[in-house]
Amino acid sequence: MMWLNLAGRVTLIKALLSALPIYQYAIIMASASAHKQMELIIRSFLWQGGKQDNKKFNLVRWEQVALPYEKGGITIRLPGLMNISLGTKIIWRMINGNGHWWEKVLTMKYLNCHRTKLLTDTIPDRPCTQIWKLVKRIISLIRYQISKNPRNGKIISIWEDRIMGKNPLNQQQNLRGL
Repeated sequence: MMWLNLAGRVTLIKALLSALPIYQYAIIMASASAHKQMELIIRSFLWQGGKQDNKKFNLVRWEQVALPYEKGGITIRLPGLMNISLGTKIIWRMINGNGHWWEKVLTMKYLNCHRTKLLTDTIPDRPCTQIWKLVKRIISLIRYQISKNPRNGKIISIWEDRIMGKNPLNQQQNLRGL
């Protein structure tokens, strides 16, 4: 692979190296070290072309390289984000309930047939399969990022619940003096 130019290495990364872990990431939550190792392999192949013995200086930050074309990058899928997006896809399918057998098995086993409570109820902490560990981890991320609709204002507190943004109003720095 030493004879490939930069464009050829980018094509190979997108076609092969970024696609290798898709099946595993769709059913397990990989560790942060596994994500870093995959990213390191992709990064070193891009900059060094598979030559591990001679190190070169990176001319562009990795965060810039991984951005989409529109933002000045070359659109490389990052393993950690890919793992999260594939886990979110599982949750989306469970909530919508398309009738697949695996959805029925997971909702019966872990949710007692209440798929709509996936985003609101606490999930019991008990021994589970790898795919359910992925769902539990992604649910915690979704719950953190999701915003509430106040409706009539009686069931939530505008001051203490997170309506918009990352923190509730009482925790935002610019409003503490009020």
